[in-house]
Order: sequence, then structure tokens, then C-alpha cells
Amino acid sequence: MLTFQKKYIGEALFSQEIQEAMSESGIHKLYTHQAEAISGLRNRQHVITTTSTASGKSLVYQLYILEALLDNPLSTALLIFPTKALAQDQLASFKSWLLKCPSLSNIKAVTLDGDTPTQERALIRKNASVIFTNPDVLHYAILPNSSHWRPFLTQLCFIVIDELHIYNGSFGSNVALILRRLRRVCHYFGNTSALCVSCSATLQDPEKHMQQVLGVDNVKTVDQDGAPCGKKEFILWNPPLLNPEDKDGVRRSVILECADILEYLLSRNVRTIAFCKTRKTCELLMRQMREKLSQEPDRLKKLMSYRGGYTPQERRRIEHQLFNGQLLGVIATNALELGIDIGSLDAVVMIGVPWSISSLWQQSGRAGRRHTDSLSIVITNNDPMDQYYAKHPSALFDQKPAPLHLHIGEKEDSALLERHLQCAAEEWPLDITKDTMFFGPNIKTICEEHLVPIDNGLYRPHHKFRPYPAEFVPIRNITEEIFVVVDITDKNEYKILEEIETSRAPFEIHKGAIFIHQGQTYLVDECNIIQRCATVHLVRVDWTTSPRDSTNVNTVRVTNTKSMHCTQHTVSLGSVQVETVVFGYHKVDKYNRIIDSLDVYMDPVVQNATGVWTDVPYLALQRLETLEINPMAAIHSAEHALINVLPRFGISSNGTLKIKCKSPHKDLPTRILVYELQLNGVVQKVYQIFESLLKTSADRIQQCSCEHGCPTCIQLSACSEGDLLHSKKGALIIFWALLGKL
Repeated sequence: MLTFQKKYIGEALFSQEIQEAMSESGIHKLYTHQAEAISGLRNRQHVITTTSTASGKSLVYQLYILEALLDNPLSTALLIFPTKALAQDQLASFKSWLLKCPSLSNIKAVTLDGDTPTQERALIRKNASVIFTNPDVLHYAILPNSSHWRPFLTQLCFIVIDELHIYNGSFGSNVALILRRLRRVCHYFGNTSALCVSCSATLQDPEKHMQQVLGVDNVKTVDQDGAPCGKKEFILWNPPLLNPEDKDGVRRSVILECADILEYLLSRNVRTIAFCKTRKTCELLMRQMREKLSQEPDRLKKLMSYRGGYTPQERRRIEHQLFNGQLLGVIATNALELGIDIGSLDAVVMIGVPWSISSLWQQSGRAGRRHTDSLSIVITNNDPMDQYYAKHPSALFDQKPAPLHLHIGEKEDSALLERHLQCAAEEWPLDITKDTMFFGPNIKTICEEHLVPIDNGLYRPHHKFRPYPAEFVPIRNITEEIFVVVDITDKNEYKILEEIETSRAPFEIHKGAIFIHQGQTYLVDECNIIQRCATVHLVRVDWTTSPRDSTNVNTVRVTNTKSMHCTQHTVSLGSVQVETVVFGYHKVDKYNRIIDSLDVYMDPVVQNATGVWTDVPYLALQRLETLEINPMAAIHSAEHALINVLPRFGISSNGTLKIKCKSPHKDLPTRILVYELQLNGVVQKVYQIFESLLKTSADRIQQCSCEHGCPTCIQLSACSEGDLLHSKKGALIIFWALLGKL
């Protein structure tokens, strides 16, 4: 697929000082979308810019902030980014503009994040005019101490929310309520004039999503891209069959195939980024490249891997090397998907079809960011979903980004709203009459039931949450502790390799596991559960390890149950327990062949969750048996189908809604069950509309023209078992039975 776009120039007049700064930066005219966005801000409109990656969206808010500061040096701006790295990147860019404006030499622009030393925070609060931060700091540090931030918030003229598409589902709903709390506090401080600007390259309905996230009206959408872009060629690459005569047989390893392609590109000095869907794939590919380039040490030095878990210092070093052109290639997870400026790249290779169409375009946009021609290659995995796209490429490229949804303001989602109202009431007493404009009409009931009334009809948080209610409201579904991986190869100098979440520890750092970092293999000597520390040493082996684990999701207690219309079948809402245990591991060679199996003992990881479930009717099980359909395959596909239709009901699970994906090697209870580990209102809504979900899922399967299942009906990109066990016909039988139509 080839695209080409010429440059369109727009007009936006600035002061002489800003014009000179622009000329010094090589910018003599703005693109049309930049000029249109700045015009909207000058007309006191909130603006959302949704143009292509690297089209200069950040220049809109950078120039406008400069203009506001020149007009009023007391003005302040708050720029919110989803990650620390992105905030640091944008700070460096903005500081370069300040250096070009002599009148703004006294303006302090800084980052405020979890790494900011405590002793520096008071100085930032007192002296900074422009703060680059993230939602976590806003929630845990700024808003709970809003009285100390009053001077800054009173003068706040500009709120920037970058990468708006990130704010979806549970995380997005939390951030939306945090931003309403921010605007509410500013309102009580007498500031009702702050403008909001958002940027995103991939949104289906940008105006609606900005209104949802920020709770504002009068939004101007700028989506006509005036920036130039070179030709972009897309290749959908299907690895060859190991047995050419077996058309449905196993294909060559996607890692080996990608390694050959990556070696080819690097040997021709094509600057390339390879995106992997998992950390393990990232490291296995880097390990394979170390083997292939073992006789070319100079070229190997120019290739690095990049993913979550690496220390912040290591990530910054890799970003710096990539930006400065010291690296020829990088192998990364989606940690590099967002808009950090990593310099000019020529090619993007994606190992497996990305999790979403938005990710596909975000990753593809990392190449050609300097308006040069670029290449994007998607190498398909051997799983059914990727193979479907290999046979039907138009089904992939014709997709539009899925609509994004937030779970706020509705009665069934009151649990999330209640937690943020506890926070808001600590920041400033809640006034039902005035605060409805920020939180909606349901606050009256919530305040009366869950908060503490004080004089004059105001409310404070319940005493059990005071004095810091924010501590009881995790916003990223990350509440677990961390294990540290320590390299003890050099007995004279131990060093921390990386950090791993507790939930990943049993799978990656059990005793005897091969742990891979930057493509180098380490053997785990010991994993100390009490000290949360694993020690490893460097080894040279031609095998890796794969955990042998078992996960059970058991129902514990029923909170609510109801009958489905015109049937005797019921659906239940209640507590479930997710228990995962690693009982051994396989030694696996690079062709994924098992060469040995060993046993280990580790305590199970137990997590409490909330779920919705219904038992598969006996009549359906009989029909499946008659047709020789594996009931686990049918249930697996039915659960996938239910999750796939959620967007039609304005629900985005965004990874928070989970199922136990079925393996061909284990039978489980004949029950459809979905759950969320953190209560965010999604499960309750699923319970309320469960029968409608069944009907819509059955209709979608019937109307889908595919033969055995596809991403439109029963396949799910996030399936941990690669959709290997599935049955389109079996899922339909289950839905018919539950709806009384079998």
C-alpha cells in the first residue's frame, strides 16, 4: 500500500520574537492543520488535533504557550503525558524554544514525576511556569495538595493532554475523573478560563472522546493533515510452510523469519525498528540477532532491545543513542510506540499483527518521521488470527480504529465515581448543587450513601479514607510489588538488571529459568520470595525455558443472580478467585522443540476478582457431543465473541476484562466466565446487559461470512493461547441454547 501527500501551508501571525524563533528553527510557515488549531485556541475553543504521526502536532501547543507567556509572564501551563519518557522528550523540545525567546529567559519549564526528588518539589511548585507531568502525579501529588498549588492553578491557562487515544477503558475513566477534579479545583480558585488541547494520530471520534476525557464542550476538531509525508510501502509477510504440500500446516518460526529480514535491512544500513507484542519475543529476537551477527561485532553494537522492565537509566541511554543515530536498529515492545522522538527511521517490522489497528498505524508511523519514504512489514504468526489476515489483507488495512469508551457518569459505574468523589471531597468540600457540572447527577446519591455530611449541605470523605483518599484509588491497575533481578556474574560488582512485577515472577525468574536481557542469557540461581529478589549469572546455552503452569478461575460467592428472559438459565455476578501455579518448566530449543522437562515448586499466585458467569446448558453440551465439537473450544469462542461485541454497547474492556483462555490440553468447567481483577464497573455493566450481549454475539456469528472464525466474530487478538482452540459453530450452539432457541 503506497501513500503520498504533499505539503499544505497555512497562515498564523505571531509576535516578532516568536517569528524569529521559528525562523531559527527552520520553520517559515505553518502547515494548515497547525494554523487551524492555533486559530481555534485564539478563539477560546478547546482543540483536538488528529493528524498523522510526525505531522507537527506538538508545535501547536508549544507555540501557543510561548504566545501566552509573552502576553502574561505569570501564566502557567500543565502538560500531561501518559509516560515519563514522553514528558522528558517534550520538555527538551520546549526548552529549545525558550532558549530562542530572550524575553522568556526567566521562565522555568520542568518535569514533575515519580523520579523527582522530594526536596525539589516545593521549588517546582513555587517557581515553575510550565510543568510536564503524568496522570499519576496529578492524582497522587498535585490534587491532594491543591492548597499548596493554588498560585500555579489560579494562573493555569493551558492544559495539554497528549496521546489522547491512550485514555481508554479503566485507565481512561480514571484519568477523565482526575481531570474533572483538576478543573473543579481551578474553578473554586476562581480560574474558569483554562483551555485544553489534545493530540492523537488514531481516533475514530476525536471530538466526542475529548469531551468525555476532559468533560468540556466547545471542542474544535482539526483532522485535515497539511504535513508532507513520503511514500509508505506496506508488506504483509507470511513465513513459508515447513511442508509446502500441507497448505494448513506449520510455518517457519516468526522469530527466525524476522531475524533474516532484520539482518538484510541492517546490512544495507536501513535504520529499522522491530516491534514485538511481548517482552519474551523481544528478547528471543535479540538473542537470535546476537547469533546471526556474532561475526560482525561493529554491526551488533548498533542494535539494542528496548522494553518495559529495563531500568530508567538504560531506557534513556537507548533512546539517546537512537535519536543521535548511534544505533542502526532497535527491537522493542510497544514501549516505543508512543511519540518519543527517536530520530529518523527507514523501516518498521512488526512481529505478528499488532493488538489493535491503532497500534498498527502508531507503529508504522515510527518510520519516515522526517518526511522520507519508508517501509512497514507485518510478519504474521502461525496462529489462526494472523493467518486469517494473511489470506484477507484488506480485512486488516480497511479497518477503522475501534471506538473508545469511558465508564463514568452512569449509575452502574458508580463504584469508580465514588472513589474519585472521596478524593475530590478531600481537595475541596463537595457541593452537590455546584459539582454536578463536573461529575454528573449521580453524585447526590453517592454523597448521601458514602460520604460524610458537614455544614451547609457540603460533604467530606468518609473517615476511613482520610487523610489521603487518593492512596485508595489505583489508576493503572498496577498495585503489585516488584521483584529485582540482580546479576552476580561478576562477584566483585553485583548490578541490577531490571525489575519484574510480582505476577510475572513465577513465570520468568523461578529457579532454573533462563532469563534473557538484551539478548543475553542468564541462569536464575535463586528466587527469594521474602526479599523479592532473584539472582542470575551469565551463561551460554542454546536453549531457553518455558514455564509449565496452570491457572484456575473459581467462583467463590454469588452477589446477584437473575434469570434470562423466557428461559430457566441464569447469569450470576460475584467474587471469583484466580489461582496460578508454576509446577515445572520445559527446556526448549530455537525451533521450539522440547528437549527436557523439569519440575519445580512455587507457591501459587492467588488474586481476587469480580466476575460474571453462566453455566452452559446441558442441551448444548449434548448437541456439541453429537457433532463431535470440543466443548472447551465452543466455550472459548463464545467468550471471545462476547468481548468482541462490547464496543457496540459503549463498553471498552481495554484489557481489564479477562477470560481463562482455553488450551487443547486441559478441560475446565463448562461455564462462560469473564472477570476483572480490579473493580472498574465493566463487569457490573456486562451483568446488566448480558442477555443483549448473547443476542448480539449470536447475530454477529451468523452474519459473518467466514467459514471457521475470524477477528470479526470469534477470534481475539489478546488470546493467550493464540486462538488454537476454537469453534465458530460450537459458540453459536451455546448462544442458541442460552437464548432458548436450540
